[in-house]
Amino acid sequence: MKPTLIIKMDAGNDRNGNPRVCYVGLNKDCVITNVWQELYAGFECVPATYRRKAQMATRFKITVAEYNTLIKW
Repeated sequence: MKPTLIIKMDAGNDRNGNPRVCYVGLNKDCVITNVWQELYAGFECVPATYRRKAQMATRFKITVAEYNTLIKW
């Protein structure tokens, strides 16, 4: 399903300095359609079709537990 909005979720770095960031695609009803783990790719972890939206994504701070739940989605 195509996301109409992409937001960036940030749980900070782990103890080894690895980023815990993911991009979340939402449909028009604000239901999660996609989750892309950033790792070290930045916004390029998102498919090319949606990268412009990912570049403009608003960043939200989240907890590690919330991040873990999202990446399992």
